[in-house]
Amino acid sequence: MAIKVFEIKDYRSSLSYKEVIIWDGAPVTIKGSIVCYGEAGYRFIAYFLPSGVQKPSAAYLQRERLGVVFLPIDEMVELTDLLEHGGCVYAYMDSEMPQLNYLCTMEECKM
Repeated sequence: MAIKVFEIKDYRSSLSYKEVIIWDGAPVTIKGSIVCYGEAGYRFIAYFLPSGVQKPSAAYLQRERLGVVFLPIDEMVELTDLLEHGGCVYAYMDSEMPQLNYLCTMEECKM
């Protein structure tokens, strides 16, 4: 089991009408994404799904230093607001229970 918590140093967000990514060998239609960057090449990506789309499994890929979650598109504004106004924001990634991957302020992270 591996857990990684890192401070977000920078992020990029994008909206798209109907972008398709390949995840776990299957196509997934997304409406947007937020890619967060930390120290030593760590990244956390939140992909935002259209309404009614089945949510793919989250993951923490240790070798790639990458955590991924899939969220409803209506949560994109909330996460962007957290990154813009939340002060120090951290990514929490868990290889054994990746469904727990999330962004948080330090007070919210459960380590």
